[in-house]
Amino acid sequence: MKKILLVASTALLALSPVLADTAITLNGANYTVPDEVANIYNANKIAIDSAIQNVSAADIANVINAINSGYAIAAPKLGTLMPYTTSVNGLNEFTDILCDTIPNTQAQQHVWAKAWIGNLLPKPNFGLGINAGVASMDVSPLTRTAKSLGMDTGGVPDTLAFPTLTADARVGGILLPFDVGVVVSTIDTSKMGLDSKLDPMSFNYFTIGGDIRYAILKLPLFQTRISVGAGAYYTKGSVEANDSKYADAKLDFNTTTLMASTQASAKFLVFVPFVGGKLMVSKSNVDWSVSKIQWANILGSANSEYINQAVAWGLLPSKFSGGSKTDYSDNVRPILFGGIGLDIPFFDLTMSASYDFMSEIAGAAVSLRFAL
Repeated sequence: MKKILLVASTALLALSPVLADTAITLNGANYTVPDEVANIYNANKIAIDSAIQNVSAADIANVINAINSGYAIAAPKLGTLMPYTTSVNGLNEFTDILCDTIPNTQAQQHVWAKAWIGNLLPKPNFGLGINAGVASMDVSPLTRTAKSLGMDTGGVPDTLAFPTLTADARVGGILLPFDVGVVVSTIDTSKMGLDSKLDPMSFNYFTIGGDIRYAILKLPLFQTRISVGAGAYYTKGSVEANDSKYADAKLDFNTTTLMASTQASAKFLVFVPFVGGKLMVSKSNVDWSVSKIQWANILGSANSEYINQAVAWGLLPSKFSGGSKTDYSDNVRPILFGGIGLDIPFFDLTMSASYDFMSEIAGAAVSLRFAL
């Protein structure tokens, strides 16, 4: 998948996976520092050299010693010898995952068992209700980022059942065999009692969209129906991992998805089995930032004064940011969906499952609607 990375200047340090120490020259003297600190220096050499031009060699040596000892002490807890590099790479990786997962959650929403619900006249055919679903999402890059910044992520699983909660409605067309639907969805995990499971992370998003379907085949036998359709969805939201002792991380995203679909259904007594496919193209934008980084706490250094001095000089970043964009041509995904509905007077219960072949993401949803 083609990506346009917008990583901030100091993110250049992610180029080096080597864990050995590297020599740098500060005010004419050589010092050995961890690889990623050397990368930070090389990416911001002019600014750092300017900041230390009147600093004594003894003070520089104290700062370098504090950095080296801090990195060595913190490595077992952080799970890495390169905490900044790990967090940059983890956030960039998670942006790719979001660009895959959000369109998948949109595909689960607004699934109706009947391929066409019928016309509005002479007998009214419409429905409205709620839909709840989940999609599997790999959050390990995000938990790896949080851990590399010192946060405790013991309660967060590597794979999260990302939830969706939707209100939707559909109304039959007039004269021609079509129907039109709209959907609105919102989730805020911090208000759903999931704080203890996801701490220190939280998710929130909002989706609005709609579609139109046209019945190309209507058979009286088992009320067999085949339809084709098109729709559009827009989702925006954020993911946060905040810990005042270590750092604040935030990731904002928005995704616009265009969809073409086909669906077949039949009715046996009150049961409505259905199967269909969707072709979705999505345009996404993800921006992330890390701020209020408390390096003295992250590195667990007793020499916090010298670590804070390293931050002031720019040898350790106080904040950094990046992001990713995809265009419609970058994100084309075929999705298979199906399930069974229960059609009883005044109510419709639909259970569905989906599979995204490009991203290998499985999802499921259930909806309960008042329907005529």
